Amino acid sequence: MKKLLTTFCALALSVTVANAQTTKGTMTFGVSDNFTSASTGTDANVGYFVMDGIMLSANFHMDMADEGETNWGFGARYYHGEDGLWAGIKAMAKPEVLEVAYAPAVDATSEAPAMDAIMPVEGEDAEVNMMIQIGYSKALGMDGKLWFEPTLDYNMAGDGSLGLGAGFRLAF
Repeated sequence: MKKLLTTFCALALSVTVANAQTTKGTMTFGVSDNFTSASTGTDANVGYFVMDGIMLSANFHMDMADEGETNWGFGARYYHGEDGLWAGIKAMAKPEVLEVAYAPAVDATSEAPAMDAIMPVEGEDAEVNMMIQIGYSKALGMDGKLWFEPTLDYNMAGDGSLGLGAGFRLAF
């Protein structure tokens, strides 16, 4: 009887630990990358479970290519059951420089344009890229607080493209 009770308590504790990652009030930090895109940057996000199984996130992407690019966005995930399967959608704002024009700088003392100084003026237009993701969160350790997350992505920008990615997430 004592072994049965000990086994039951251990099982109940392990189910609670496995389910703790998607409970309301849990905050997470994740880092991921897409292996099938030409991107040279990494994605980072901070998530918060507003309900059991539903996470909202703020996303950040910094591309380390020649000119560099920084994108901000938001996302949402729905975790199905206790197996770690999830589906999500992510929207990222991608600024696009339309043109670079030059305007003369104004002299502070006379309020007239200074002929020797030129100030660049940039025009930007924002484009929103949507991505649908399907993934799996596998607890690696730290009492179920560190997860490995392989993902399948469908980027709706342009003609659309499929991608394969992976990342790590820490819950606190």
